[in-house]
Amino acid sequence: MRIFKILLALAVLCIGFEAAAAQSVRFFSAMNDIPLMEGLDELEGQGFIFDKAEGRIGALEAQSTHIKAAEALNYYAPPLPQFGWAVKSKNPLTFRREGEQLVLNAQDTPQGLWLKIQIGPAQSGLF
Repeated sequence: MRIFKILLALAVLCIGFEAAAAQSVRFFSAMNDIPLMEGLDELEGQGFIFDKAEGRIGALEAQSTHIKAAEALNYYAPPLPQFGWAVKSKNPLTFRREGEQLVLNAQDTPQGLWLKIQIGPAQSGLF
């Protein structure tokens, strides 16, 4: 009986840790399938998303005073495939999913990191 109680307590702890980890992931406000890297601040007034029959068209922007461009790009390369995005190219970092293309541009500026994420129909030639 004691082993059962210990296993039950461990299961409850694991579920609690998973729930806490899931809650700590933030996403861009206009696109709930693009995570917002810890330490980035979304520039909400700068972003926009339009839904069209051909797919979404839009841009998101974020900034940070302590993250470098290379760090941001390295952060986004592994998790986006978990959301169905496949890497198309690395310079600029470009992904494709179901007819959409996602392009990440990160730039180190005197004020810090500036990150712009653009999305559009893959065949549109927008980016």
